[in-house]
Amino acid sequence: MGKGSSEAKARSGSGRRSSKSGTVRKNFNLPQAAIDRAREALGTRTETETVLRALETAADLADFREATDAALAELIGRGGFVEESEGD
Repeated sequence: MGKGSSEAKARSGSGRRSSKSGTVRKNFNLPQAAIDRAREALGTRTETETVLRALETAADLADFREATDAALAELIGRGGFVEESEGD
């Protein structure tokens, strides 16, 4: 394969090389204000740390939502909640 085909693979996302840690280089166009806001909220020092922590936080939030939805469904199924009307 020639040089052109490897460049096409790199652009298409196939044939990416990663380090032993599983880290890959990415290039995103993100609003600087969003990065700054996240960096302040998360208390991170670098933009890379900010993006990584934001991704981890999003995944943790999804796991939390799934767990709380399951617990709530189980509680409702056992009659743990009684619906009251406002007129009572």
